[in-house]
Amino acid sequence: MIIRYLQGRTAIDRLLPVSVFETLEKTYFPGIYEGDVQLLRTVYHPGTLLFGDVKGQPYARNLEQYLDLRGGRGADRYCFSGL
Repeated sequence: MIIRYLQGRTAIDRLLPVSVFETLEKTYFPGIYEGDVQLLRTVYHPGTLLFGDVKGQPYARNLEQYLDLRGGRGADRYCFSGL
């Protein structure tokens, strides 16, 4: 396993495999930014369960439920506007 070690990174960053960073940069973030469900599907394990809350209301969804909702939302460009 290749480990990324770059000066200025946090301790956890130095322990994660390079492929994690590459996946985030090339697949996950573009998938969220563009609202690309097919791209997001390649990131998640088919048996993924997602948990969270929306406006204080908890939810639990399987991958298909999550992707169905993501597809209906479209791009999340507003989340990245301050970067």
